[in-house]
Amino acid sequence: MKEAYISIGSNMGNKVENLRKALVLIDSAENIQLTKISSFYETEPWGRQNQPHFLNATAKILTGLSPENLLKTLLNIENIMGRVRKEHWGERIIDIDIIHYEGENIKSENLTLPHPYFSERNFVLIPLFEIEPKLVINDISIKTYLKKSKDNLKVTKAKGSPKDFDMTLIAAVDKNRGIGFENKILYTIKSDLKYFRQNTLNSIIIMGKNTFHETGVLDERKIIVMTKTENFDENIYSVKSVLDLFNLLDNFNSEKIFIAGGEAVYDCLLPYANTALVTHILSEKKADKFFPVLYDFKLQEMRFSEEQGVKFAFSKYVKE
Repeated sequence: MKEAYISIGSNMGNKVENLRKALVLIDSAENIQLTKISSFYETEPWGRQNQPHFLNATAKILTGLSPENLLKTLLNIENIMGRVRKEHWGERIIDIDIIHYEGENIKSENLTLPHPYFSERNFVLIPLFEIEPKLVINDISIKTYLKKSKDNLKVTKAKGSPKDFDMTLIAAVDKNRGIGFENKILYTIKSDLKYFRQNTLNSIIIMGKNTFHETGVLDERKIIVMTKTENFDENIYSVKSVLDLFNLLDNFNSEKIFIAGGEAVYDCLLPYANTALVTHILSEKKADKFFPVLYDFKLQEMRFSEEQGVKFAFSKYVKE
């Protein structure tokens, strides 16, 4: 898997919705894993001024696709979202560009890498610096590119990025990253249950239907169940997709948001989480559901404990 950085922009229709949809489609594409996203930025149009302002963002991905096949995939996502190419640098519902692909310098008829204009565009450099301040492209740091940029178009941080929800993954994970077997949680440790409760009280908890059926209703917490197949009573929120989830979360204020599993929910929401609280259980059991690898997260603290002969460690990770 190679690292790559992409830029996303929109200046037609519901721009927040367009960027969110593009991110979800990118992450769901085959051989692409979204690992970091920036804030959204409102920017003046570059290249042709007589058009609406853009909303822009950047993202980091891991991909097994070649640069050419990655480009084809991103162009296909643009087509799915309804982009029509009428004029160069004109209005567009979505625009997705590859900015940098690890280890590649390409000049061909269809693709130039790194992107030929990235160093001239603050709407690329500013969010790129936000997600990867130590990134170096062609032996020059993003910080240096930004310092030398002559672009004077206004770039202002805006609301709407899934990053703004400040979601936290919370899980109990064994030595093999196992979290469950046959729709049952692998370990029930009193200290871990207390840790879970202390952290999630008066918060929003997102989970899949199997996890909900395992845990039941949790007091003093709002529950959102991600499911396409079930309806719940009025005390439980439910959503059918990641985009539906984002739209629902827009309606809440300052509650903390936790992602509590299972495997599919962790996988689809991992790119948007900023923190992970992981109870590492230093043993293993047979598992058929697993916690994802925490790409781009850094261990911030770890506290060891033991209960009834089971050793474990409460750990906090923060996205770098």
